[in-house]
Amino acid sequence: MRKRPLLYLIIHICLPLFFFFSSSPRIDAYNSVGMAGSFNNWSVNDNSAQLINSDSNKWESVRFFRQGDYKFKFIMDNSWSVHRGINSAGKLEQPGNDIVLKIDKTGFYKITVDLNLNEWSI
Repeated sequence: MRKRPLLYLIIHICLPLFFFFSSSPRIDAYNSVGMAGSFNNWSVNDNSAQLINSDSNKWESVRFFRQGDYKFKFIMDNSWSVHRGINSAGKLEQPGNDIVLKIDKTGFYKITVDLNLNEWSI
């Protein structure tokens, strides 16, 4: 019987490694993501500013805002230890600058944040 080292390598080493790493959680997965800003006195404990995990590291919330200009950052795990602001390219980064939010009309707005892409939208 002739041995096939390349086939052995693929089946017994590469495939198990692929499945192990592809199913592992991302290092930056968080228990909670919220918003702290001028609209809630920069509180990390404001339950109304918590987002819901809609997918792997993707979070969303529908929040009521009064007309006005606000500044905020996304906070992870109810702490300033890990938070994301905005950089000059418009991407989220730690610590980043305050995110400017201009609300033209009082009402409910959907906030989404994708921590895989470091992007947010309203």
